[in-house]
Amino acid sequence: RYPTLARPFKTPLYPLPQCLGIVGMLIAIYHVSPSPDMSAAIFASAGLVLGLVSLIAVLWIKLVMRKPLFSPEPLDQALTRQ
Repeated sequence: RYPTLARPFKTPLYPLPQCLGIVGMLIAIYHVSPSPDMSAAIFASAGLVLGLVSLIAVLWIKLVMRKPLFSPEPLDQALTRQ
């Protein structure tokens, strides 16, 4: 959106580290449980935690920050807050 804005950091070898990270996380998720019968319990616990954290984030944005979800913030406002 702002091609002329100075960036503080550029990722070396972009997008290779990000792709390797995604593949690594998928492998870790696949091999998460010590036995196959524990997989359902582990995924259910992880899903519950993810759902709870997502709910807290949505409530925080809507009730505390009083902002709409998924709407971009103008860059001028974001830079003046720092």
